[in-house]
Amino acid sequence: MNIACCWIPLDAEYKAALKYMNKCWYQQAVEHLHQLVIQQLFKMHKMNILQTGKVPIYST
Repeated sequence: MNIACCWIPLDAEYKAALKYMNKCWYQQAVEHLHQLVIQQLFKMHKMNILQTGKVPIYST
């Protein structure tokens, strides 16, 4: 494989790889959150309670 040396946290390649990994992890978390939101919306639609956040006005 001809590996010259190991990366250390001060190397530019190390920093670039770490930045790329963090970006991938963040994107994966956002996609998972998006999936959960869509899943919840479908559940609410199925139960026909999508608009239950509206507060009805009662007259006394």
